[in-house]
Amino acid sequence: MKKTPSYEFTWWLISGVIKISMMGAEARPFLFHRVIRMRNLYRVPKKQWRRWSDTARKVFNATYNFMMHNTKVMIHPKSPMPKPVHFKTIVWNAAWIVADAVDDIPNS
Repeated sequence: MKKTPSYEFTWWLISGVIKISMMGAEARPFLFHRVIRMRNLYRVPKKQWRRWSDTARKVFNATYNFMMHNTKVMIHPKSPMPKPVHFKTIVWNAAWIVADAVDDIPNS
């Protein structure tokens, strides 16, 4: 039986992104110590994909992948499950916002 992450882990992950964005440029080396050229796995428009740094591309792919495979963590247990098309849009938008936030970290 596959164990799904808890709500606490989800909020820990989100708060970590916020803390990292507040730390600024000194956080970048610790975020992804091994950044490689990322493939456009989820068909982000080429214009935007080229604008993002390799770190932002990796964050987009990782966030999208995590959220798509952990739907029960992202939705409140008492709320009805959204249609797959709607959930995919929610995940896409969240991953996009996180990738944009990574690139907004000031370089100093």
